[in-house]
Amino acid sequence: MEIHMKRLFSAMLITVLFVVSSGFCGAPGTLKWSIKPEPSNIPSPAIAKDGTVYVTGGSRLKALNPETGGINWSYDSGMPINAAPVIMPDQNICVAGANGTLYIVDSSGLLKFSRNFGDGFINQQVAVSGEGNIFLAYGNILYCLSPELETIWTYVASDTLDSSPVIGQDGSIYLSCQTARTFYGINIDGTLKFRQTYPWAAGNSYDNGAFLGIPSIGASGQVYIGDSAGYLREVDPLTGALVREWAGIDRSSMTCQPAVYNNGYNIIGCTNAVIYGFHPTTGSYRLLSFLEGATYSTPAIGFDGTVYLGVSYQTTHQTYYFYALTPVFGGSDWSNWYFATRWSYLVEHPMTASPVLGSDGTAYIGTTDGYVYAIYTENTGYQNNSP
Repeated sequence: MEIHMKRLFSAMLITVLFVVSSGFCGAPGTLKWSIKPEPSNIPSPAIAKDGTVYVTGGSRLKALNPETGGINWSYDSGMPINAAPVIMPDQNICVAGANGTLYIVDSSGLLKFSRNFGDGFINQQVAVSGEGNIFLAYGNILYCLSPELETIWTYVASDTLDSSPVIGQDGSIYLSCQTARTFYGINIDGTLKFRQTYPWAAGNSYDNGAFLGIPSIGASGQVYIGDSAGYLREVDPLTGALVREWAGIDRSSMTCQPAVYNNGYNIIGCTNAVIYGFHPTTGSYRLLSFLEGATYSTPAIGFDGTVYLGVSYQTTHQTYYFYALTPVFGGSDWSNWYFATRWSYLVEHPMTASPVLGSDGTAYIGTTDGYVYAIYTENTGYQNNSP
């Protein structure tokens, strides 16, 4: 009897350890916690290796306890911080201030480095390479900075650069600008790779004043970018030449960063409450899902292909849901592909930021009025190409 009870206790202990270590502590689609650390917009959070959740809002960078949402520490820059935090390879955090200053804060909340680049706002997130180099677009200059914010090189463009830089598979940097339909590729040494101004999409003069959004990188290095007139383009990563273009059902803006499935399909939200899927070779599209509102942010794609995103804008019910959407591919028939709602959680606040997925199976997302929500999911990480 004693031996049997010991075996039973050991089995129970193993089960408990498995449940805890697997990261799933709550039913997917249920709330883990929510807090309101600021009265203003919360951009996308960032998650450190130890699970700490970093958020910006107001003039502060805050470190949140992933289990409770409690504030571990807060760093006050003294100026509004409008861009999302970025965690560097050494686990320091880089944030940008509205006074044209970059700040490097360590994981205990102490300022390590800061550098001012001018009087203008820095509203876009920086990009950080695997070596810790920081890429900042400010005015018409792209900076490559060391982890200590020392200049490695600069590229002076002929246009105002206004998108977050994105690093390609070969280390090149891609970004758009304030000139209509114009796109830059910069080599890893700071020399110009290409500057391309694309023709009106599908010959449509409506696209004349369209601005490009934030680019995304596919599994084979392809570069995809949407625009404010409802078109998505694939461009050659070496020359910037137009490979193909897709048109949505109307001219609703698609300037958020596309998400690229492992099978090559592009997924992008837009201002008409539709999630589009674009076929990687035919140029055709599918309306994958109709949401209860527009989405302005990039979806997160989990290991199993589940797509997570929040509603950004509504004009009627003012009900803002956070969605988990399951892809239904319909075999090899593209015309049968759609998204089924796996679950939805009523947040009741607009979400213009992209969600992030923690290794404990939690999705974190900020709202425009200062809330951070932690919602249990079924995924403990991203698919390979999720931005």
